[in-house]
Amino acid sequence: MPSKVKISIALDEDLLRLVDARVDDATLSSRSQAISFFLRKGMMEFMVEKAVILVSKEHQELLLRKVRGKTLLEHHLCFLEKNKIKEIILLTQASPWVKMLERELRPRGRVVELDIPGTAQILWHIKEHLEGGSFLVMSGDTLLDIDLGQMIKKHAKADKLATIGLMSREKPMEYGSVVLDDDLVIAFKEKSTTANSYVVNAGIYLFKPEIFALIDRHTTSLEKDLFPKLAKSKQMIGSFIYGMYEHLG
Repeated sequence: MPSKVKISIALDEDLLRLVDARVDDATLSSRSQAISFFLRKGMMEFMVEKAVILVSKEHQELLLRKVRGKTLLEHHLCFLEKNKIKEIILLTQASPWVKMLERELRPRGRVVELDIPGTAQILWHIKEHLEGGSFLVMSGDTLLDIDLGQMIKKHAKADKLATIGLMSREKPMEYGSVVLDDDLVIAFKEKSTTANSYVVNAGIYLFKPEIFALIDRHTTSLEKDLFPKLAKSKQMIGSFIYGMYEHLG
């Protein structure tokens, strides 16, 4: 058990009353314990330590190709480690490429093989590994180097179930577009010949673990099934990303 250090702090009376209101005889038996609990909980909201890289079977070879002097997978690992991600899970399907991906990942992450249709269902099947705080999900076929810290801060401050990374594109018809009301995502538009918005999905997301309450057996795809649910319930915000981004798929 870690040692404790005594400190003195000054709190507003209103805040102290809120703390005292949560003290009970079961889980939080004192002011000190309550303050420690809520401080730890608040800190976890600003920390993202787990990441999932979603890789389709047809893109496994792509991750092992050299791009700008390193494999695409090595670029992913460098990006995640730079942003203090401690646990990396690469989600994909079984194939002869998996052993090579595992060698490239060790000891920084691991491969999980799941032959289940749909990105939302795949995530649901590893939900026990994603408890304890918000987690990152990213597409494996993109090369990016962005300020993830700003996206994490926005995610924590908004207190929504999900945050989606966004970009502006001159031809959103090639991507499908995202409709915003300020930062709130209110709709998604599939690829079409006309565009209502020049804002598009960048393929990088932050989720709270509570997101799994919205995933059932009918929720197959993140983009087609889960995201419209989040938009309808006003539980997703957008965060524009800035920096290097290339879609290589």
